[in-house]
Amino acid sequence: EDPARAPYLDRTEGTIDAIEGLPLKLLREMLRQAACPPVTHVLFDMDGLLLDTESAYTVAQQQILDRFGKKFTWDLKAKMMGKKALEAAQILIDDLDLSVAITPEAFVTER
Repeated sequence: EDPARAPYLDRTEGTIDAIEGLPLKLLREMLRQAACPPVTHVLFDMDGLLLDTESAYTVAQQQILDRFGKKFTWDLKAKMMGKKALEAAQILIDDLDLSVAITPEAFVTER
């Protein structure tokens, strides 16, 4: 038996004949790929799953509203939750009577 190939025997099917003659570099790469196939797709719901961005979002909203002398309250935030960005901006603008001051599109762009 080849002592250099011995660690790979338990990870291959058959006997040493299955890997005999393969260069060790190629053997290692083949086994690495078989054990860990390449990742082709990843889906994440990024709303707080990996990073807690909620506080940054609230601060950004309030910084925009400060210019208009308005407050980003929890009640308003609750109304906006789960909505698409443009729809949420429209709710904010309607609730705070800002339709003359800023459009939903401009608010979303600035945010």
